[in-house]
Amino acid sequence: MRPRFSLVIPARERADTLPFTLRTCLAQEFDDFEIVVGDNWSSHAVREVAEGCGDRRVKYVRTPRPLAMSDSWEFALSHASGEYVTLVGSDDGLLLHALPEIDRLIRRLATLALRWESVCYNWPDVPPQEHAPPHALLIPLKQSADYYPLHRRDPLAMIHEAANCRISYSELPSIYCSAIHHSLIGLLRSRAGRVFRSRCPDIYSSFAFAAPAGVYHSAAAPISINGLSGHSSGVACISLK
Repeated sequence: MRPRFSLVIPARERADTLPFTLRTCLAQEFDDFEIVVGDNWSSHAVREVAEGCGDRRVKYVRTPRPLAMSDSWEFALSHASGEYVTLVGSDDGLLLHALPEIDRLIRRLATLALRWESVCYNWPDVPPQEHAPPHALLIPLKQSADYYPLHRRDPLAMIHEAANCRISYSELPSIYCSAIHHSLIGLLRSRAGRVFRSRCPDIYSSFAFAAPAGVYHSAAAPISINGLSGHSSGVACISLK
């Protein structure tokens, strides 16, 4: 039987941040999930962290050689068996209420793709930013009339807005910060031979999963943690230059 959720964590030499990511996942008050740690040919430290959890829900898999990021994500995702899948970066995490709330919303909405907001955490190794110092947690406040709204989204309209830079691609159901039904993942594989066909797999997945979803739902409430560390690809390419 499929677990309800697969939490896929691609990792490349992240033994310093990975324990904290795993801790947030294992702290969920929800049992029906698996964690797939997809090790992209790292040193033994990553394996030691994953297996050191001593939890049967943590599955460790290792690539046969060093892979590009898209291929590493593809490899990790291929080992996920959950009904719904989300990717958690190895310096990211889940808020404590994440899986119970995601499960509740999916059952209520009967949706194939649920997207949500995240809080942002600046790891101590990130230089001071204009908006926040290191070791700061930034929480989006998007309440309306004292509650966080749910939105039913037309994917084609949202794709058009994102493609014309009128909204961020993050408003689409990326495999980050979204729960994606396994049927959509299978559909992409059947059409294109694989899920990720871009050097920027997170951005690509935003558009690729929106298109076949028919409709998707977006929660304004923060559910996961977006970690910005010296390991983060975006931080390394932009902020640390």
